[in-house]
Amino acid sequence: EYVYGKSGIWMTATDNWKYVLSKGYATTVGSKDGLNPPVGAWLFWNSGADGHVATYMGGGYALSNWNDGHGGSSVQMVKASEVINRAYRYLGWAYPVTPNPSYAGGIFR
Repeated sequence: EYVYGKSGIWMTATDNWKYVLSKGYATTVGSKDGLNPPVGAWLFWNSGADGHVATYMGGGYALSNWNDGHGGSSVQMVKASEVINRAYRYLGWAYPVTPNPSYAGGIFR
């Protein structure tokens, strides 16, 4: 993971997805509500070793760190379907949950 110019501090999206799955907090793509996340849910994609996560904002849009293809990135409101169109495999969603209070954001359980 690479966030705010640093690596090795925050949990990767892939690790967070594995955590929410193991605790039963995840709603997978194949489940009844897998394609109907609530506003504020984290959406997870398999996009390589670190994965990708975005926050669902409603109306089919997510707030995501978006790579511009030229080495830069920014936080943007994007259609969730655009992430899928980048050949990322959508895994499902979960409420913001992390296992460790030292991670930014999340509901600590």
